[in-house]
Amino acid sequence: MSVETTNVYVTNADGSGVRQLTHERRGTVSHHPSWSTDGKSIVFMSNRGGNPNRGASLWIMSASTSGMRRLTTSVFEDVDPDW
Repeated sequence: MSVETTNVYVTNADGSGVRQLTHERRGTVSHHPSWSTDGKSIVFMSNRGGNPNRGASLWIMSASTSGMRRLTTSVFEDVDPDW
């Protein structure tokens, strides 16, 4: 049985300059990122900071510093964030 782990990355439009923004532990998934309209923040869904077998919360992070905070707390799935 494999344990999925996913992270959020950014890159330049030409594919260069790949930078990993999240550094998740095994079994933690962070995905479905969405850029803010001003390009300064990214919202994404993740099961980080909780039980990896229960719901996902929405998180927001600075695109430049990767500083992040949780926006929602749920035992269900808060999915497909969008601005």
